[in-house]
Amino acid sequence: MLQKERAKEQGIGYSVYPRFTRVIDTNENMNDINAAYNLISNNKIRNEMIVNDIKGVIADGRTLYSLQDIRSVQKNLFNILSGVADYVSCFMVIM
Repeated sequence: MLQKERAKEQGIGYSVYPRFTRVIDTNENMNDINAAYNLISNNKIRNEMIVNDIKGVIADGRTLYSLQDIRSVQKNLFNILSGVADYVSCFMVIM
């Protein structure tokens, strides 16, 4: 049985809303992966967009899972959101 079907049987709402963000490298450092990770994790506009989305979900009383694959992004979001939600947990997935 799929998780979505199990949740429906138990009367639990099951919704997934993907949110994709993008960052444009104006310095064109396309060959430097570390520069790309740094650009992504330190982009203020991108991080504010993610934080505002998360705050909206929390204000609606919903539970949120924000999946980040870059440790520095995860750490930044954790630090920003620690005072916003009752519980904030981080899990690192290594692929």
